[in-house]
Amino acid sequence: MSMEQKISLLSSILAQVQDSKEFVIFRDNHTLIQQGEVVWWLSKALSTIRSELTIGIVSNFNVRKSNNSNDCYIQRIEELDESGKLKLLDKLSKANDLTLEREDIRFFKDIVTGHPLQIIFCIEKIKRESLEEVKRASYEIKDFLSDSTIKIIDKYLALLKYDSKKKEKFLSYLAFLANYSNIPIAEVLEVNKLDEDYEAFYHDLLSFCIARRTGLNNDLLSITPSVVEYIERNSSIEKPKNICDYLKKEYSIFKSCLQENNLDEYCYSQIEQYLKESIINSEQADYKYIYPCQ
Repeated sequence: MSMEQKISLLSSILAQVQDSKEFVIFRDNHTLIQQGEVVWWLSKALSTIRSELTIGIVSNFNVRKSNNSNDCYIQRIEELDESGKLKLLDKLSKANDLTLEREDIRFFKDIVTGHPLQIIFCIEKIKRESLEEVKRASYEIKDFLSDSTIKIIDKYLALLKYDSKKKEKFLSYLAFLANYSNIPIAEVLEVNKLDEDYEAFYHDLLSFCIARRTGLNNDLLSITPSVVEYIERNSSIEKPKNICDYLKKEYSIFKSCLQENNLDEYCYSQIEQYLKESIINSEQADYKYIYPCQ
């Protein structure tokens, strides 16, 4: 069959799915979603049927939004935030007839990152062993997530087909981004000018949902919490020298702005990072910018 005949056949099958009031879910392995787009032949087949929910595509890859009226609705599943992970902990504990007091929930708040599989593992471990035993060996919960994250990163790197040198460079670039809770896109774009590979790394991270744009105007970039946890626990991954040199220069500018009490150009995450640098370097920090925590 020619490609046009195949697309026509697919369109007729999808039309039958609609007429039968059915819904089909595809688990994609870099076939239906490529380079941030729905593959052209599927998009063309979808354009000939009624505009209603007909298929779902489960993919590890992000899809860029466009103005095409035939595009799918895109729902990205994020790791749970602080409130969400505590609610899931509480809900799963009750569903498994476990009694977790408020203090127990608070204990695990700093252990789990918001990855649902890690929370499920935590609850199952408590049920299988005991609350006291799991608290005593809480490192195993973090190790579980770290192992899962390694598999995810290795899978992406295999798809990108980086050699060992480029893989190391990619992880070093990721270590820079993971230092910030949120980093301004403008700063990332400046760093990307330091090396021709950084721009490609940046887009790969967005495509693989390891990084996401956030903020009121999508002007900030954040890294998935489980990946941040992995980078923090892996002391062998260091920021590239050219990025470190760039940050030293920017840190000097920040100190001048701090002395002049003029930090309007900096977001909270940058201030947090630079003040942390001040404390590490045993330099005088203006503590009015540091919020107390418990």
